[in-house]
Amino acid sequence: MDFPSFVPEGARSHAIHFLGHYEPALAECEARLVEIQNRINEWSQSRLDNDTIQFQITKLRQSKAEQTKYRDDFARDIASIKRLVHDARMKEAYQILTNAFFDDEDSERQRKFDGFIYAAWSARLDFSPYREGLKQAAELRDEIAKTADKLAGLLDRIGETGVLCPGEFFYIPSLLRNTDNHEMDDHNLYMWRAMRGYVLGDLPQRETLESEQTEIDPAGKPEIVFQIVAMDEKPDIDPAEEARNTLRYAWEKSPPLSELLKTVSKVAKEFKPSESGVIGAAIDSRKQSLKAEYLRAFGNLLTEQHGFMLTTDIMKAMAIAANVVINAPDIDTTYDDVRKALAKLGGDSLEDSRAK
Repeated sequence: MDFPSFVPEGARSHAIHFLGHYEPALAECEARLVEIQNRINEWSQSRLDNDTIQFQITKLRQSKAEQTKYRDDFARDIASIKRLVHDARMKEAYQILTNAFFDDEDSERQRKFDGFIYAAWSARLDFSPYREGLKQAAELRDEIAKTADKLAGLLDRIGETGVLCPGEFFYIPSLLRNTDNHEMDDHNLYMWRAMRGYVLGDLPQRETLESEQTEIDPAGKPEIVFQIVAMDEKPDIDPAEEARNTLRYAWEKSPPLSELLKTVSKVAKEFKPSESGVIGAAIDSRKQSLKAEYLRAFGNLLTEQHGFMLTTDIMKAMAIAANVVINAPDIDTTYDDVRKALAKLGGDSLEDSRAK
């Protein structure tokens, strides 16, 4: 791959590395999309019943949508990386960074160029799904609290009627004993069934069967054997039986379902949906702005993942790189935009540049 003379070694090696992985991946996505479309066409011409055809086509279209997203992500990243090492606007940015890294050893200088370029293109994400996720989580949180309160109240009220109700209305052991785990296409179904008895302190199936087959004497009464133990002696109990007894006793003292639901409600009311890391930094504002979100993500990647101090020079280079990566005629990023967007970072990572 040919590079303009102004591109430093660290940026060159970075581009070669990632393009060497992403370009073949993009080609694979394109080939996969062609294959999926061909299968959609085949099913569209099938003579099978319509329900089967529509089911298969729906599945293929879902797969196509996922593959299209992968393709678009790879294409966007490839285009960004190529602009960062070919766009003439980057000449000034690389000169600024070269001066900023002047006192570093060669290996450290290359590491910093590599980190800067990586942060520049990987910060360009669509953050709207994350904002929408937080909005939905807040709405669902309120609904969960309200529903948990309502169900807890109903369970308390039906318990006060004096009517004999199913144990599952009140007791967690009853719920666990009668609930299977069907997650991940029954991946843990039989494992849970096998472990459930241990969790609840139940007798093993073999011992249960033996107890049901107690030998009956001629008079028709089971043989009962009493063991007399002195007051200062402990009865001879099998450790496994003792553990089961402890578990059963613990479950007997556990809170009822209605109390657990009240805890769910309390936790839901206190829960504040949030994102962390680069996503959290990018959307750390109620106002949605492509430029501001990108700059906050860019700054977070530089400081948290690559150990940069956000000096005046680094922020000037960030402004140039932002214009190259975003590459939109109606968006112009300045040094002042960068400084304002990153003002909340504070601490040792953001140099006070107002006096400069």
